[in-house]
Amino acid sequence: MAYPLGQIVMWSKNFPTIKTKGGDEMENINFMRVDEVAQELGISKSYAYKIVQKLNEELKNKGFLTISGRVNKQYFMERTCYGAVQKER
Repeated sequence: MAYPLGQIVMWSKNFPTIKTKGGDEMENINFMRVDEVAQELGISKSYAYKIVQKLNEELKNKGFLTISGRVNKQYFMERTCYGAVQKER
């Protein structure tokens, strides 16, 4: 499958999304930046960097490609209390 030159192809739910390089017309909702992690957890930005690094290291060990300073939003939600499914005992 051929894609236009100078554009980034991102896969979202098994369908490619084409985003122009350097454009801010659409924010990527699949990744969280460090400042978003800090705000979500109510922690300092420096501690959020440590959490992002830890989560990205876990993803690397599982064979995923990671982006420095960002974390996959779904994985973040799974690893924090937000993604936990409560089980009845």
